Amino acid sequence: MFRMDTTTLLSLCNDLEIQYWLKPTRSMNIIHNVYTIILGCQIDKFRKDFNIQVKLLVDALNKS
Repeated sequence: MFRMDTTTLLSLCNDLEIQYWLKPTRSMNIIHNVYTIILGCQIDKFRKDFNIQVKLLVDALNKS
């Protein structure tokens, strides 16, 4: 699981807002936007790792 120190998260949010113009929406503030981005990256990494493991398993089963 991904963990981030509070000050690091706030610094990241501040940098994204100032340098990269990340804006809050009506339903989500900057912290929620950053959390959503991080969560999406974690899900994508999990999906890639899972697909690799499935491919290795299928290859091993096909060889036997």
